[in-house]
Formats: sequence, structure tokens, C-alpha cells
Amino acid sequence: MSWVLLLGLAGVVFLNRYIFLEPHLNIQLPIFLQKMLRHSAPHLMLVIAAPIIFLEQGQLRESVFDPYILAVVVCVLQGCWQQKLLLNFVLVLTCFYLFQIILQ
Repeated sequence: MSWVLLLGLAGVVFLNRYIFLEPHLNIQLPIFLQKMLRHSAPHLMLVIAAPIIFLEQGQLRESVFDPYILAVVVCVLQGCWQQKLLLNFVLVLTCFYLFQIILQ
């Protein structure tokens, strides 16, 4: 997936969330739409990341000791333990690169 596509999707998600959830803008949506918009970014990122994590050249990854799989495990555990996005992001990227160096 190219960086242009990823940045474009991030821009679309940001604009949707900003326009509809910014309290200073005078746009009122029904409650169920507001709840759906709060979950749009995590779901979109999951849809983008799942094939990258679980597939390698169109095939399922064979080993559980793959850097991608291990980094996801660290991400989920860290996210459940401490819900700080920036800390989780830095920790998972560091672990991913360490796993790549160690396991390959």
C-alpha cells in the first residue's frame, strides 16, 4: 500500500471526525451517528493493517514468531494495560524493529 493512499485515507478520516465531532462547529448529528463516527478510525486502521499483519505475498504467515505478529501481540497487551496512544506507538515500533533484527 502506498504512502499516498495511506495519507489520503488518514486525511479523509481526520476531516470526517473533525467536521462532525468538533464542538465549536454548529453541526448536530443524531446520537447513533456520533457513536459510529467515534469508532470509524480504529476500524479503518484495522481494515488497513490486518492484511499487512497476517498475509505475506498473498499467503498466511507461517510462524507465530514473525515480527509483525509479535508486534501486534505487544500492541494489544500494552493497549489493554496502559491506554496511552503515543507510548504504545513508540513501544510497538521499537519492539517491531527489535524483533526484525533478532528474528531475521
